[in-house]
Amino acid sequence: MMRTAWIIVLLSSPQCGEETGLRVDPECMSSECRQLGTYLPGKQSCVPGSDGDCSQSMLCLQQARCGAVNPGESNAYCRTRDSDDCRRSDLCRDFGMCELDEWRCRVGSPEDCHQSWKCARHGMCRMENGSCVK
Repeated sequence: MMRTAWIIVLLSSPQCGEETGLRVDPECMSSECRQLGTYLPGKQSCVPGSDGDCSQSMLCLQQARCGAVNPGESNAYCRTRDSDDCRRSDLCRDFGMCELDEWRCRVGSPEDCHQSWKCARHGMCRMENGSCVK
């Protein structure tokens, strides 16, 4: 009976449920698939199927990786698209890393440091060599 209830929970999951067109499979319930959203049965791997998969993932919130590259393909991944991705992420809020520099977020201005958790909690409010310091 407990196993049946567990399966029902899996089927209703917005990440791997039938309503999103994803196959319910043990691989689909891995941490990677909960983050990325699309299961590729032929490759037995989980990849982003769209920008939406990336933008709704923990990768976007925590690491500013909100845009899909090669969505739905076996080599698909999430990456930072622009400074807006950085500004909406924990990287900006916590560490002042609010500007995109090539493919990663970095501290772009003294204001980035001033608004960060590092400044509020640790007094690291000054920008020096691309980092927030005391």
